Amino acid sequence: GPGLGAWGSQALPGAGACGNVGAMVECRLDSAHDLAALLAALQLKEKDMKDQRVHCEASGRGLKFVAQSNAKDVAVIGWMMDTSFREYKYKGELEEMHLRLPVVPLLNCLQIFSDRAALMLRYPEGPSNELFFTMEEDGAMTEC
Repeated sequence: GPGLGAWGSQALPGAGACGNVGAMVECRLDSAHDLAALLAALQLKEKDMKDQRVHCEASGRGLKFVAQSNAKDVAVIGWMMDTSFREYKYKGELEEMHLRLPVVPLLNCLQIFSDRAALMLRYPEGPSNELFFTMEEDGAMTEC
């Protein structure tokens, strides 16, 4: 909301990559609402899933998210096609790159501002190979 004009900068904890040497994804959404709704739909309600991670596959087609139950008997899949984004760039030697994203911290980050906030996602960012989100609404910005 208003009053968050100062930059806060931190990486999303627990975002892990699997063999993504040379791959890069950067995308912009005019509203964080769609991504937040998709991630909320991927949340499994199992009691031991508070540290749930979703698999994210980035490719030239967009972002594919997969959540699986511990018993692997339930899988939930969601897509955000490249055309869903205002800007979408994927570069890599391989056809796709794979990330494991922590759902709860990601949703908390997406809900800092209202669902009208613009969003930019970058991976990798800096020498630490971390995933960064930049949120902006009415001139106020934050990174996580």
